[in-house]
Amino acid sequence: MKNRKITAREEFALQLYKYRTSVDISQENLATGLEMQQSYIARLEGAKASVGIDILEDISFYFGVKYYKMADPEVEPPPPEELFGNIIHYHNLMGIDTGYLKNKSPKYTKSMDNYIKEHLTEPKSSTEIAVHFKEVYKVDISASKVSDILGRSPRKELLIITKPAGKNIYQLKPADHKDSKSR
Repeated sequence: MKNRKITAREEFALQLYKYRTSVDISQENLATGLEMQQSYIARLEGAKASVGIDILEDISFYFGVKYYKMADPEVEPPPPEELFGNIIHYHNLMGIDTGYLKNKSPKYTKSMDNYIKEHLTEPKSSTEIAVHFKEVYKVDISASKVSDILGRSPRKELLIITKPAGKNIYQLKPADHKDSKSR
């Protein structure tokens, strides 16, 4: 059997999927923000429809990137926090209410995983993390919800958790740290 070459349509489908899922935006939410039908987004992601330059430009503008970067399968999407901020900026520019995004996106745990990698090189309290989520994602998350998420596997294995004065403080374990379970 011959190796089949991936088509440009399939490459774009994967790229759109990467962008959308990196910030946990549903196809329905993306369609709402772009004032398109969800079925069209599904057809694009399923490589069942071609994207024209005008639609590519609209989708790229939504995510806050240049159309040629979004179309290039070798260019990774920006970090989720930046991407979500770009989406909020798009909504503000277009005068679209962001209410449909609240409580649907982002999923806290996936966003928390990204936050751990990017921001917990220095100790942070659960309150500081909750404030960051409110500022970046425009969603309310309580400090206790942050503690709950960070206190469960697999995240707790990545973190040093201290409790001075009854506050939970979190920091990413150093890269050279060996877990005693792996010995």
